[in-house]
Amino acid sequence: MNGAIKRNIGISMITAGVLIISWAFYARLSTVEKQKSMIEAFNAAVESYQSNPESSDAADKAASEPDAALERVIGVMYIPRIDLQVAVVDGVDAQSLKRAVGHFKDTAMPGQNGNCAISGHRSYTYNQFFNRLYEVEPGDEITIQTKTGSYKYEAYQKKIIEPDDISVLKNTSTPTLTLITCHPERSSAQRLVVTCKLKQP
Repeated sequence: MNGAIKRNIGISMITAGVLIISWAFYARLSTVEKQKSMIEAFNAAVESYQSNPESSDAADKAASEPDAALERVIGVMYIPRIDLQVAVVDGVDAQSLKRAVGHFKDTAMPGQNGNCAISGHRSYTYNQFFNRLYEVEPGDEITIQTKTGSYKYEAYQKKIIEPDDISVLKNTSTPTLTLITCHPERSSAQRLVVTCKLKQP
């Protein structure tokens, strides 16, 4: 292989690497901007609802927009331990989880009696909302602000399960919050699960 060919191969590999890194950076930046707009729209909806519960709020307006599935935010989650503020959307389809953490539709809503299960990625490409979830410890507080109220949960269990273990989605007799993500980071080999109980006012 002569020098010119080696040089061209080297240039091609460098170019490919730059393109991959640039695309990943753009995807992350897009996610950050999307999160910001989702949280702002949700906060506007909360203010509108609190001032007039019967009015058409920002969330209803968002439903008519092209990206409606991502704009239907059901709440904003706060986890002080890992300095996380993230919008929660209703659904765990691939498109939704690219931009937010997702609520399993067949589980209880935040604050309701039963198991409210929420999933999020630990992916470098799209987001790392749950990349520090393993740092959450029993006793840590997780808050979910919804349009109708703010619900505080306390973590009490952290465990690793297999990907096909769906027992963590089962309903519960008490208000429970179950946070699920891949484990280890950037791998789908297993699942990390943090279970929380609703704190009584």
